Amino acid sequence: MLEIDHLSLTLPAGFGPRAARIARLTAQALAAHGLGGNGAVTQLQAAPLRVDAARSDHHIARQIAAHVAALVTPHTGDTGDGSC
Repeated sequence: MLEIDHLSLTLPAGFGPRAARIARLTAQALAAHGLGGNGAVTQLQAAPLRVDAARSDHHIARQIAAHVAALVTPHTGDTGDGSC
């Protein structure tokens, strides 16, 4: 199970009115991602991710969540198949 104590996203200025919603949707997408395994990551810093502002907030949130999940997986031992 993945537990996130604090999630901080920095989005370009043009996302201002959408930023809070994208952050909330990203947290929900991470919760639904089903990451398993054991481990702890005290801080995870992701490289900038290019997103298309024309896409929906849901799409952008899922894209960010997938990026974060790919970074977290090596720390948790999750194989992605539900076996951990």
